[in-house]
Amino acid sequence: MDEQFIANRKVLNMKKVSHKNLIQIYNYFKSPDRVYLVMEMMSTTLASVMESTGEIEEYDASRIMKEIGDGLAYCHRKKLIHRDCKPENILISERDLKLGDFGVSTFEEGGTVCGTSAFMAPEMFLGESHSFVVDSWAMGCVLYEMLTAKRAFNGPVGRVEKKGDRWKIDTKISFSPDISEVLAGLLQFKPKYRWNMQQLLSSNWLFAQDEKREQEIT
Repeated sequence: MDEQFIANRKVLNMKKVSHKNLIQIYNYFKSPDRVYLVMEMMSTTLASVMESTGEIEEYDASRIMKEIGDGLAYCHRKKLIHRDCKPENILISERDLKLGDFGVSTFEEGGTVCGTSAFMAPEMFLGESHSFVVDSWAMGCVLYEMLTAKRAFNGPVGRVEKKGDRWKIDTKISFSPDISEVLAGLLQFKPKYRWNMQQLLSSNWLFAQDEKREQEIT
């Protein structure tokens, strides 16, 4: 995809959705070879924060998963697949968390290979049709990276094997049962068994983290 096509798609798709956890576009301008976007200001990205701090505290990770998951659940209800969820596209300000960069998003389920390799679901590499749960896989990769400061997967080199070692995360790293449940749900190899965003949002882990935070405040 060329840059102008991606920018045009970004504008068209972003103007069709509106949610507190999705970056808002205010206006756009075109020149013969470029598209300029005017969007709300955010301070930094999750990628920049992790570059400075390493691992993200569990409660902060749960808040990011909950808010970005809520934005994605809204997108999926609108039939929009983001297809490039990653720390660089999770935008942070003092009060807000938002998902940005809708350049490869689509309202159609299909087989186009796009996104960032370390966060792409197996079915995309295997040339199979993909759906909304490619975003679930990507968010599972984001969660793993937040908690460990390591990539869950590094993208395939050469021929991609079905259900091979390429898709196994490091079992030497231990997580709580609740986090393990979320990771297992989001990183299911087979799309039909993979969690959707509503399952993430209703998970025991997010509920427990919210409850823990409320107890600390009171």
